[in-house]
Amino acid sequence: MNLPINLGKNLKMFELIGIMAVYAFILLILVTQYALMITGVVKQDLNKIGHIIGWIPFLPFILMFIATFWYVFIHLYKNFKKWFELKWCWIFIRPKKRVVWAEYIRKKYEKK
Repeated sequence: MNLPINLGKNLKMFELIGIMAVYAFILLILVTQYALMITGVVKQDLNKIGHIIGWIPFLPFILMFIATFWYVFIHLYKNFKKWFELKWCWIFIRPKKRVVWAEYIRKKYEKK
């Protein structure tokens, strides 16, 4: 599987959860390393600027985690919206307009 630059529409939910778990684990390791560094367990000679500069190596991983989380959020939102429109949205449509709504949904989610 390629990096999550182009995940595609047919990505299974467990694959997304797996990607997020790996990213969360990497981020946890990086934050733990940073915590050890600023508490003095690793280095004793850090000043206030050193604490700020210490975050710079983690920025690509943090941005990667945020971008992947945003992609997963959008993917889950679209799937939930489709499920809700197909299963439950007809309850909120007036009975006279349900035929029109059914045609609209059929055209919107027609498999291409």
